[in-house]
Amino acid sequence: MAKTEKEIRWHRLDNTANIFPVISNEHLSSVFRIGVVLRDEINPEILYEALKHMLPWFEGMQVRLRRGVFWYYFEANPKAPVLTEERLYPCRYIDPYSSNQYLFRVSYYKNKINVEIFHALTDGYGAINFLKELTAQYLHLRYPDKLPPLKGGMGEKTSLQVEDSYEKYYVKEDTKGYGGVIAYELKDELLPPGVMGVTHGFLDIPSLKGVCREYGVSITQYLAAVLVSSIYQVYHPSHARKVRINIPVNLRQFFPSETTMNFFGVVFAEMDLKEGKTYTFEEILGQVAEHFSKQLTKEHMEELIAYNVSNEKSWLLRPIPLFLKNIGIRLVYSRSSKAFTTTLSNLGLIRMLPMYEPFVEGFHFIMGASPKQPLKCVVCSYGKQLVFTFSSAFSNQDLQLAFFHKLREDGVGVRVEGNGVYPGEEPGRIPYPKHPGDEKRFQIWTKSYFVASILLGGFLTLLNLFTYRGVPWSLVSAGAILYFLFTMRFSVHHNTNPAAKILVQTLAAQVLCLLADASLGYSGWSVNYAVPALLLLANGMNLILTAVNHMSWQSYLLFQIEYVVLGLLPLLLWVFGVITRPALTVAALLSSVGILGVSLLLGDKKAKAELKRRFHM
Repeated sequence: MAKTEKEIRWHRLDNTANIFPVISNEHLSSVFRIGVVLRDEINPEILYEALKHMLPWFEGMQVRLRRGVFWYYFEANPKAPVLTEERLYPCRYIDPYSSNQYLFRVSYYKNKINVEIFHALTDGYGAINFLKELTAQYLHLRYPDKLPPLKGGMGEKTSLQVEDSYEKYYVKEDTKGYGGVIAYELKDELLPPGVMGVTHGFLDIPSLKGVCREYGVSITQYLAAVLVSSIYQVYHPSHARKVRINIPVNLRQFFPSETTMNFFGVVFAEMDLKEGKTYTFEEILGQVAEHFSKQLTKEHMEELIAYNVSNEKSWLLRPIPLFLKNIGIRLVYSRSSKAFTTTLSNLGLIRMLPMYEPFVEGFHFIMGASPKQPLKCVVCSYGKQLVFTFSSAFSNQDLQLAFFHKLREDGVGVRVEGNGVYPGEEPGRIPYPKHPGDEKRFQIWTKSYFVASILLGGFLTLLNLFTYRGVPWSLVSAGAILYFLFTMRFSVHHNTNPAAKILVQTLAAQVLCLLADASLGYSGWSVNYAVPALLLLANGMNLILTAVNHMSWQSYLLFQIEYVVLGLLPLLLWVFGVITRPALTVAALLSSVGILGVSLLLGDKKAKAELKRRFHM
């Protein structure tokens, strides 16, 4: 943390969080939802007051994501939080530059409050902390005649601790990774892009516990085995593949931590399938429970922490620039994600203080599903009811129906409802809005626009080939089409920092000028005039942004450093004789260095603090 009040508060991402900014996008959101259903309709004005009142207490939530040279980091976010009415499907991607740059989303619908969180911020424990306190603050404001005043304090027993517990409990030891296991992959017909089906099963806890006692296993072991058995029944996996369930485990039960940052490990419940052999449920349960139990030891959790943290601590990896780390992280994630079939996360029992119970009907938990991870399963309990939730990108419910059928067959009381995506399944105790039809139309329009542009580029290229007279003009037309598509995708539809848009657009425009010069026989006007002129323009625009946003001027400092680097590169072209008229090149470099020098000189301590954040290793 920063040591003085003059510096902006910031902190590193925890070990697990580092992966999420790299892999997450519209197709893999890394967002989960914790929701509470109250007995009365939500008053949005009061809910917003409660949110504004309590948010400053949660240091780990009141942040925005920043990109450093070597690592991402979190920085204090001074902007007001955002509250919206729920209109779209759950667990959609949270763009780091939308919603006032917050990495969580609070919404309401009828008598339901949702908190959706980007997983880099926290895990289920931290999310429950946040939602319970938000609910308590709201209830005190909503029912002042029924609940005693809080006098500015907290309503729940809420942890506000922000520490990297992975770092705290890391012990160096020789460990191996998760291995090269390739698990059975679920494949089925998908729902339209952006659509996610949610199926809630409300399980009677007394009857569920009775069934688990008969089998001699825990609730999580039993539910994991039913899930494996249902996958086996519906998809008939063969060829000696494992059905492997990824189960996040709260490490706070093994180590004395109350951090609201991520602190979980991953174990697997799996079943080895031998080709040509059939299995009873008892056989599946036995293998799943045995394999699962062997991993639930403190020693195994210490090994997981040691393996994960050792990579981050490596002095060979730490100085590698972030863009290269991101490539490596994507490759590692792509490999590791093949090691499990689906995910089952159990948050356990959620409790509220007795004075709030008359106002609360129940809690639920949802994880985002997408074509890359098409099925997720989560569990949470409140009172005498357990809610088992499927989130799915598949267009059918065969697996869900098989799962709940097995529970009923074993004598577990089950009631099923959903979010209205699947035929015959409608919202019930957990309300959902009717989903808009323009989502699908927008997806169709976007794809049509992209295909038409590609076809036009292909047509112009063929036309150039058939009418070739020594000028490859199709390079310019194809480059212009790609530039336009890129501009629409990145600069228009993408909510990112304006300075980042200027930098990327400058690079793209410089490439387009080089293509145009090359296609017209190359006379050098691109490197002598166009490229440095575009850099001069970018310098000016970055200077304007710095002046307009003078309260946070230091956030543009890294971009100015990048312009200095871009200004230095053409000097090599001048040395090797590629640039023959260097006046604009020198002017662009001097302007970049001059603006950076003035910023550092006038910025003093703030500039140094910004560089410390951006260049931390």
